[in-house]
Amino acid sequence: MKASPVKYVCYFRTRVAHAFNNLATTHNRQHQSIKRIHEYYARYTTKYHSNVIKPHD
Repeated sequence: MKASPVKYVCYFRTRVAHAFNNLATTHNRQHQSIKRIHEYYARYTTKYHSNVIKPHD
């Protein structure tokens, strides 16, 4: 009976790791699209503003 909690904890850890990975990939995808929008916005606004805040990587 002592082996089952350890197995459960390991399983839980892997599940959490997978969830974090999925969250990170979706966040990166969203972040890339936001960055693209920022770049377009910067391109359009450079005519009017000389120092546009650059989007961070």
